[in-house]
Amino acid sequence: DGNEHGRFAVDGLRASRLTVVEEKSRQVFVVGVPLQKPPDFVVNVYENDGTFLRSLLGVQSGQEAGCRVKAITACNDGRVMVLYGSCRSSVHVFSAEGDCLDQFSVGLDTESMAEVADTILWANEHIIVVSRSGFSSSSLHSLGVYCEVVVAIYTEDGELVCHFSNHLDKRHIVKGAISGHHNE
Repeated sequence: DGNEHGRFAVDGLRASRLTVVEEKSRQVFVVGVPLQKPPDFVVNVYENDGTFLRSLLGVQSGQEAGCRVKAITACNDGRVMVLYGSCRSSVHVFSAEGDCLDQFSVGLDTESMAEVADTILWANEHIIVVSRSGFSSSSLHSLGVYCEVVVAIYTEDGELVCHFSNHLDKRHIVKGAISGHHNE
């Protein structure tokens, strides 16, 4: 049950990621691994008071074998985007009913980096993916450089618009991103 602090139980699910649709509905999308198989993960939708509404999707092992869900975001029109990582990073876009609308690979191919996509953000007509890239070069480690953070901006169809990067030392870790919006 929900309470005055906005907390509620997610029964039957080992939850790992969540996102909230901002506008009127304030629905909460929770990604988790069901305690009873077969899907590798499921997206459950709740009202902000904790009332269960529906399950959107479940992904079987063969579809993205070896991958983990790294992030989830939802658009105000009900579309849900899931970012897979720990293998070939990819984005899957689902309708509010759970139908797969699109999917595409993300990441920049470079020899010195092993990219791991960490978080995703839906901004207007674009998708922003933040990746952390570990360097194999010991000379960079000796200079105190731990990783490179790559921010890539894609169209909703998966076309790369632009990207930029920044070196971080081991004291800095990227764990997420926050979306802001304005009234027009």
